[in-house]
Amino acid sequence: MKHRPEEHLDPMSIDPTLRLDLLAKVQAVNIEGGRRNLFTIGAPPLPPEPLVPVKNATQVAKVYGPEPPPPPPPKPVEPPPPPINLKYYGYSSNRGDNRKHAFFLDGDDILVAAEGETVKKRYRVVRIGVNSVVMEDTQFKHEQTLPLQEEAAAG
Repeated sequence: MKHRPEEHLDPMSIDPTLRLDLLAKVQAVNIEGGRRNLFTIGAPPLPPEPLVPVKNATQVAKVYGPEPPPPPPPKPVEPPPPPINLKYYGYSSNRGDNRKHAFFLDGDDILVAAEGETVKKRYRVVRIGVNSVVMEDTQFKHEQTLPLQEEAAAG
């Protein structure tokens, strides 16, 4: 590579004196910008908001000492009471008596009970309706409605 004669510097014409005034001027320049990453695409991030001192603010201090106890474990959910396995298939009442008697099937056994009576030493008849009976499981203190069962077709 050839140099042109006008590009050639004469070493005798260069002033070797260190100019501290120019160095101080360069060092005093405040570098602005530089917050944006040149290798990512998108808008530059917003500058952080300046902290503003609040008058009469209380200072929060870290508390040292034992950790607070963990919260107690959740209480186990009790399983629902077992279903009442009786089938309601009708009721009857006498002409002069407003008292209804419901008919239940327990497997092959037929049970009859009036409102307020207990069946199988456990289930109390609460209310007898046309389409359903409300029964209370006295062991679990839980009420359940038994729907009227349709008759099975004879075959």
